[in-house]
Amino acid sequence: RLPRAAIAGRLYLSSGRSRRLRMAELDATGIAHPDQQAVTDAALANGIGLIVVDPFVKSHQLDENANAQIDAAATAWAEIAEATGAAVLLVHHVRKGGADKAGDVDVARGAKALTDAARSAALLTPMSAEEARHLSVPERERWRHVRLDDAKANMAPRAEAAQWFRLESVKLGNATQPYPHGDSVAAIAAWKPPSPFRQLSAAECTRALDKIAAGTGDGAAFSAHRSGRATERWAGSVLVRGFKLDEADAARVIAAWLRSGLLLEEEYRHPTQRKLRMGVRVVDARRPTVSAAETGNLN
Repeated sequence: RLPRAAIAGRLYLSSGRSRRLRMAELDATGIAHPDQQAVTDAALANGIGLIVVDPFVKSHQLDENANAQIDAAATAWAEIAEATGAAVLLVHHVRKGGADKAGDVDVARGAKALTDAARSAALLTPMSAEEARHLSVPERERWRHVRLDDAKANMAPRAEAAQWFRLESVKLGNATQPYPHGDSVAAIAAWKPPSPFRQLSAAECTRALDKIAAGTGDGAAFSAHRSGRATERWAGSVLVRGFKLDEADAARVIAAWLRSGLLLEEEYRHPTQRKLRMGVRVVDARRPTVSAAETGNLN
């Protein structure tokens, strides 16, 4: 619903089909930059504050795998940014097989000089099957979801804390009598994972915590993780068996309670086995109030 008047004189598009952009190319003397000054002049003349180049590979005619050449192409765009004060966003592709490595800048295709030259880098990654299970997204809907990570950070955030987007179908409103359905296009929208607490009332949270606090019934405490022999006494099993949560949502609830300090993992002595084991303890002082529980603010 953005009217054309709102972007008139502010948005400039060039397909590059009638005339390719030649930001860097080889000539008899080395690497030339035929269009660098023209782009700089156009940005200054029109007060452009953001230049988006999609894709970067179409803005030059150099060897994509040659570090020295790609560094020259990236430097040309950096010089335009400095001369105009505009931000320059270079859209680039990942190499084959690199689409599942969230936040890893090294999946970028071609020479590493491009990502080295970038002031910052963001990476769009499709939702993995494991992330879909963790976030309770049906497999048939997984393809719609992508995450955006700072690819120059040391670590990508966990799936629940990542910045997520979802592909939606938007009608263009161009239906006519001979073309009654009109056209639809894909558009990206911000998306947040469904809260794992959406199926739990305040009273149910209280009862679940009481059961976890009581332990497994044989003197053992529930465990924080579902691995190895600890699977049978995993705290999330209380939520699965008693409150009909699936394992993915149960794991997210337990993880949220551990992060908040409501559950504390600590060493204890098993009363009958007489050995030290790891288990969880409910910290009553951190139990949510009824009002917080009712609004789902339990983490």
